[in-house]
Amino acid sequence: MTREVVQFFKIDMNKLSLLSRCVKCNSSDLLLMNREEALKELEFRYEDTTIREFWKCGKCRQIYWEGHSYKNAKSRFSEFRKDKR
Repeated sequence: MTREVVQFFKIDMNKLSLLSRCVKCNSSDLLLMNREEALKELEFRYEDTTIREFWKCGKCRQIYWEGHSYKNAKSRFSEFRKDKR
C-alpha cells in the first residue's frame, strides 16, 4: 500500500526527513526540549536513562523521543528505500 502511494504521488523518499512531523496533528513545529523538562511533563518516568533528547509539538504539545517505536520506523523506512532503488 505505501509503495503504491509513493509511486502515485511521485514522492522522492530521499528528500523526506523521517518523522519530521507530529504523528498526532501533522504539524512540522517540533521543538527540542531537554530531558529534565520532558520528564516533568510526561505522565510517567521513562526508565531508559540513555535518552537525552525529546521533542515537543508546538501545536498539540505531544512529546516524542527516539525510543523503540522510532527505531522500528527508522528500520522500516530504510528497508523501503532499499526496495525502491
